[in-house]
Amino acid sequence: MMEMQNINIVLLYRFNVFHDFLLDYFQRVFPTSNVTINIFKNDSVLLKAMEVENLDLIITDLASWFNLMNHLQVNQPNMRGELPKINSKVALILQDSDINVIDKILKMNVNAIISMTDDSRELKQAIMHVFDQDKSDKYISDSILEQLNSNAQALPREKLSKNEWEVIKMFSDGYSLMEIAEKRSRAISTIATQKTSAMKKLNLHNNGELMKYVYMHSIL
Repeated sequence: MMEMQNINIVLLYRFNVFHDFLLDYFQRVFPTSNVTINIFKNDSVLLKAMEVENLDLIITDLASWFNLMNHLQVNQPNMRGELPKINSKVALILQDSDINVIDKILKMNVNAIISMTDDSRELKQAIMHVFDQDKSDKYISDSILEQLNSNAQALPREKLSKNEWEVIKMFSDGYSLMEIAEKRSRAISTIATQKTSAMKKLNLHNNGELMKYVYMHSIL
């Protein structure tokens, strides 16, 4: 277990209920350490804090982490499609453990992945793993490992036609359906049908889910 005099932890957006639990846990695990736990409601404020503070651990959900990475990528235009680098350790708590999402997250720069359905012991083990200097691998909770090992389905992108993928990629890049139709020399009804068909195949229910999916599958 790493020795630290000051531990600076961030909870981003959804996990206010963990504040007292985490503070008590860290005070017991690191009795001689000064533990600070800050709650951020949005990634913009966190980005400013990251510029001036040393944040040891960011605990967040997938949507909030996605927004944080997206904003970092905007601020680091020379990354050329690579994931932005951050100095803090990251623990992701997944609400929906979709096998295809998990497959992509495993390739990203996070240190621990657990499910919202896991009990508090899993979160404790994840935190201990993250701060253990002798361990460099990602911590993955048993429930997520079980899901990965029992599910061998193909990645969703393989279900899409080339045209469907290109349409949703352009849409996620900010083009309107009319603009996509003009650039691809197709009727707007054709583009709309391809977008709708792609979302149905991927089981995506709104444009936010679509943009998140495209981001995660195109950046890797």
